[in-house]
Amino acid sequence: MFLIRIFCCLSLLTSFINQPLHAKEATEPTPDIRIAIGDIPGFDTLIVEAAAARAAERDVNISISYLQSEDLATQAIINGLADVGIGTPYALIHNTRAPLRLFYQLNSLRFFPVVDTQHYNDWKDLDGVPMYTHGEGSGTEAIMMLMARKHDIQYSAMHYVPGSGVRAKAMIKGRIHATIVDTERRNQLLNHSSGKFKTLPTPTISASDEALYGHLDFLHTQHAKISILVEELIQVSRIINRDPHSVVELRDKYNILHQSTDNKESALIQMYEELVSVNAIPNNGGYPTASAADLKFFTASGTLNGNLEQLKETDFWEFSPLTNALETIGIQ
Repeated sequence: MFLIRIFCCLSLLTSFINQPLHAKEATEPTPDIRIAIGDIPGFDTLIVEAAAARAAERDVNISISYLQSEDLATQAIINGLADVGIGTPYALIHNTRAPLRLFYQLNSLRFFPVVDTQHYNDWKDLDGVPMYTHGEGSGTEAIMMLMARKHDIQYSAMHYVPGSGVRAKAMIKGRIHATIVDTERRNQLLNHSSGKFKTLPTPTISASDEALYGHLDFLHTQHAKISILVEELIQVSRIINRDPHSVVELRDKYNILHQSTDNKESALIQMYEELVSVNAIPNNGGYPTASAADLKFFTASGTLNGNLEQLKETDFWEFSPLTNALETIGIQ
């Protein structure tokens, strides 16, 4: 039975990875880098999509597949079905010694605890109630656990519901009454006609919301292609930081994400204006502070066990793709 379950899991992963969101023509080349994202396409994946399109102009072909969960994406990488994922798998690396390393900070944490005021109004009200976050070891879980410690409360259970859009929809339908969502869905909930949603206060957190990570073997053997991807991630981030309105131009120029952004241009721009205003999108991919900030945050939240002083950044990060890219295009 165990072997059957493993086979079914790998078959499911293979099915997803072999069917990326954008159907490929038979004549298109085999991808040099296969990115697996454990979420649905949305505003927050625009930088990665645009960077992949720009890398293709430099003969580095990248496929992007959207999977049902971050766990599936991570397992795809571990099993050689994908090369790069997006997330913060610190707990997995720490607990299992998985040969994964982060190599680029996409953006810092900008998630917002939201409650239905018909049920809860402050942090103390959440004592003894269920909480819904993205996934085990995720930044969303870490924030909620950090706030539970800060306010001396304990959730009755931690449920994992991948996708801020899914959790926001569950809030609107009244299936759940407290969760944590990204900027796009925070705005959606606060602007809802019911007027019943509010955010709870959190401190400013500089740790990674999303980071790119890959299998160590791939990062070492394909370092030149990974460096090109990182260069384009940096260039796209700098374009957006100079002018958040450029997100629409990037979408149209590279013909990306129309299904999830058409007729939503004002919301798309609003989200990136806010991210830029709080310096959530790094100009240098998180160099040189992201790794230290992440370890401090994930230790404080309880995601990582042990003393912070005993954790080594190189056990979680492979720095060469980022430093190589910055040597080429310069630090800002």
